[in-house]
Amino acid sequence: MFINMLSEDKKVLLVELARLLALSNNPLLWDGKSKDELTSDSDLSKLSIQKTELETKLLEELGHYTSPRYYPLIGIYEHAWNTATEERLIEKLKTFPLAKIDAPESRVQAATAVLRSLLEGKKTDSLAEPKIVIFQLFLFSLRAGQISSIEWMLLKEIQLHYQLPDFIFKDLLNSAEAMHSEINKTLALILE
Repeated sequence: MFINMLSEDKKVLLVELARLLALSNNPLLWDGKSKDELTSDSDLSKLSIQKTELETKLLEELGHYTSPRYYPLIGIYEHAWNTATEERLIEKLKTFPLAKIDAPESRVQAATAVLRSLLEGKKTDSLAEPKIVIFQLFLFSLRAGQISSIEWMLLKEIQLHYQLPDFIFKDLLNSAEAMHSEINKTLALILE
């Protein structure tokens, strides 16, 4: 909706931040198996993060707003999900003991480290672009109906990075929730 108001580098950043939000909360897999399915012959070094079709489609839709010159992955997200963002997150997660790797605190700590590297040097004098980024991330995070605790912590980190006042952050959240609700009502009306 407001994505076209962003500069090209902010559009790419938005896609990667949305990707990080999705990955930070999704189930972990070892050699394609969940933690409960692990056996003694499972390869624990083959850590990956499960992706959903909805997230893939939403990320591809966000990616369409970027110029191929800046973000050439449009149309091949299904095959190019493994990005530097995912690789960094997996490497951070691998530093935790197996018993703690899936704990929310571990997931937040690993994702926050990756988030800080994505945001490093990405300051702006204008609050308009950070507001658009956070609003779009709220909409993305509401894809499942509510914002998870891990996503919320990351969104708060983004707010702190851009020094966005609490009242603006809350207003953006309220607007995103209202829009999400209206979209769902309209969809229900159409599918009736």
